[in-house]
Amino acid sequence: MSSCSDLIDAGFVQMLIQISASMAREGDEDTANFLVQLARLLGKSLGLSLDLRPAGYSSAKG
Repeated sequence: MSSCSDLIDAGFVQMLIQISASMAREGDEDTANFLVQLARLLGKSLGLSLDLRPAGYSSAKG
């Protein structure tokens, strides 16, 4: 299992953000929110300080 830890890096976290933006555009807010939360957790564990809200993504409703 430890051999997989090298696969999780800033690029993977950024890819999660990009996919979440795509899911949000398609109307799948639940998946988008899940991916953002996952990216936040992974980014925090990696010590990253990324803007985890992609352009065009808004979690505000109403």
